[in-house]
Amino acid sequence: MGWCHAPKEQSGSSDQAVPDICAIIRQKSRVFQLTIAAFVFELLLLQARPKYIIGNEERSLASHHEKVSMHTPVTGTCSTDTSSLIISEALSEDQIQSSVVTLDDQIGEKSPAAKPEDEEEAVLTDNGNNDGTPNQDSRVQYVKSEFKDNGDRHEVPGKRTSTTISSTKEGSNIAFVIQEYWNEQKIKERTEILLKGRDLRGVMHKAYGKHLEHCQIKNWLEQEQTICQPFFNELWYWNELCDAAKSDCGSKQGREDLQLLLDHLLDIEPDGIKLAKSTISLTRVSAKDLWILFRPGTEVVSKPYLDEPQLFRVQSLVSRNDTPFVVGAWTLGWTGTELIRECYEFTVRRYEKDDEKLTITELDCYPVIYYTSGDGTRGRKALEAEMGLTERGRVFRNLCRESKNGRYHAYVGELLYDPQPVVTMDNFPELFVRTVIEGNIMIDFAAYKQYSPGGGGALGSLEPEEDAACKCQLCLDSTSNFSQWMRRFANEDMGNSSADDDINYFFLPARLLGYCFNTKIWAQFHVNRVKAINISNAKKEMEKLKFPEELDSVKEDLRILIQLHGKTELPMIVDPIEGKGAGLVVLLHGPPGVGKTLTAETLAKCAGKPLYCVGASDVGLVPKTAEESLGRIFDLAERWGAVLLIDEADVFLDSRGSRGEGDLSKNALVSVNFKPLTHEQEQDIWQGYIKQLTSENSTGKGEIEAWVYEITKKTKNSRTRLSGREVRNVFTTAQTLAQAEPNKKIQKKHLERVYDRIMDFAEEMKVNKTKQEVLLNARYS
Repeated sequence: MGWCHAPKEQSGSSDQAVPDICAIIRQKSRVFQLTIAAFVFELLLLQARPKYIIGNEERSLASHHEKVSMHTPVTGTCSTDTSSLIISEALSEDQIQSSVVTLDDQIGEKSPAAKPEDEEEAVLTDNGNNDGTPNQDSRVQYVKSEFKDNGDRHEVPGKRTSTTISSTKEGSNIAFVIQEYWNEQKIKERTEILLKGRDLRGVMHKAYGKHLEHCQIKNWLEQEQTICQPFFNELWYWNELCDAAKSDCGSKQGREDLQLLLDHLLDIEPDGIKLAKSTISLTRVSAKDLWILFRPGTEVVSKPYLDEPQLFRVQSLVSRNDTPFVVGAWTLGWTGTELIRECYEFTVRRYEKDDEKLTITELDCYPVIYYTSGDGTRGRKALEAEMGLTERGRVFRNLCRESKNGRYHAYVGELLYDPQPVVTMDNFPELFVRTVIEGNIMIDFAAYKQYSPGGGGALGSLEPEEDAACKCQLCLDSTSNFSQWMRRFANEDMGNSSADDDINYFFLPARLLGYCFNTKIWAQFHVNRVKAINISNAKKEMEKLKFPEELDSVKEDLRILIQLHGKTELPMIVDPIEGKGAGLVVLLHGPPGVGKTLTAETLAKCAGKPLYCVGASDVGLVPKTAEESLGRIFDLAERWGAVLLIDEADVFLDSRGSRGEGDLSKNALVSVNFKPLTHEQEQDIWQGYIKQLTSENSTGKGEIEAWVYEITKKTKNSRTRLSGREVRNVFTTAQTLAQAEPNKKIQKKHLERVYDRIMDFAEEMKVNKTKQEVLLNARYS
């Protein structure tokens, strides 16, 4: 069933054609009159059609005319001439629309050939066949998938018609298939479109650009593709697709097919396309329209840490049942050794009402193009002008590059820290606490991720996702040198070179990860609150530290030992067992309140080293826990070059079997004592270290040998004799003291100073032990 148009050369003159038609009309019934009248208008409109096909509205007008003709079965032929065209062109568009709608209504009501809307119809196109197969002039096929009475789904030809395209290529003449899915209640659920035409896919490929790689579609051109309602990709790229249809890219057939596809999408998703066209001018958005803002690859701004803005790049829309809308986006992060891209998820806050609209800039994250400064500037320029992200990023980079094992700084200001999980009334743990401190910190990203309670690379209250960031060109295309810039971040001084792109700094966080020594917490520190430690007054503070007159020289020796430990330039005196004896242990003992902790703090500050203070609660008394804790504590102290202060260490040093000591867990921490060295063994150990003395690391080796002979001779019959470890400490400590002098070589005086203090300590401990035994005997007698 269709139209049959006679060639123009067969038509008569204008004076004959119209009267013949009028004569026929007068001879027929009212129904037939209306049918022919509709036919005349259709002929006139088809001839004048080029005048009205200007945009989408004119196309929908033509589609309406074709709908009228589809419902009006007519046989026979008719001729038109130039007078018909003059009549049609003289009609206004409103008159044409009004006339056709009126005729359509009359035909639908009174023509016996008109069919109700709910009946299945086999008409596929305006030049189609009743068997449902397309003819050579059709480019679109419609399929309706619905349920039979027995519950089985089946497909029938659709009821809509397509626009005829004059030019077709050889082979399949179907550009795309529109398939509608209806449920058992006769309600349309969704629409899918099968893209069959390679020319069509070719033009769309150019419009989508890098988006297809991001979606991991590898065979877009080679294989037929299906696009599904709500057509997010097509609406995200609506402007690009419209431009491609009007450009000279691809083939003419492909561009015509694309324009036809866009016209049909306009019918299927009118609200979505209206939204896509107005995206840049939006100021408020509803929950159902949030998706339009977050096209993959879009730069969005968020404030995850202390209300500081940071750029992210959208990677995906995450579907969650318990949240209204979740956006997956990546930004830059520092591991302690290299710059990486880390993925985070942003949950847009819940809307109270379905029709509620929120201001876009009030969302947890939103496209940076909507960020507006006070002077009306929008986008990245406004962000830079107000927040100075480039300078902040450079400060972040400098702090990261200082040391791979952390850096010691002062800090004053707000921070976020992760306490031990505390369950609230809502059964949700309190993740991060905001507080203000003034103290010393260690910036160490790697240690934070390994030892902090929460672990990971927290960014405010956000935790990075385990999934790796997408490596497609769409996600990496912030600047052409982005990957190169990441590689150079930690290793080279970029200065003001072209590789030092300001845009890249926008992706760097405003927070640093590390440890606060004053509060003993792992925390997130604001990059602009970090200051250098002032040690200019350290010597004055050292002078204020008062020692007994006979021990005044000890104060300077301790400072030298701490400051120069491990910095010996000459050949080292080492323990016979490789790896042992490289540490420096200082025992500060005495009753409470005499200044032991103050001494440790002052010495650490004068040496420019952090003081890492731990107590019994940090170590624990259960053997297994204590072993793990001590391993962590010593690991951190070593990597930070810190002075480790184990406060109240006597808790762990009670001797086994002490009277009144019944705590088995504490006793389990005490080592088993071996028998003291014999005189001969002690001499052998002394000689073993003397052999390591050379002209490169010592002077007066003969004097040293004579001095060792004398002291070992005195202790031959004495119960006070040095252990092997104490002998080693005499030499290693003396070597460190020598580094403070010009020639940096061990002399007899250095060994004597260390040896005398060890012996004094031993005698004092012997006296204290005697007093303690007297007190215990008196208590339990």
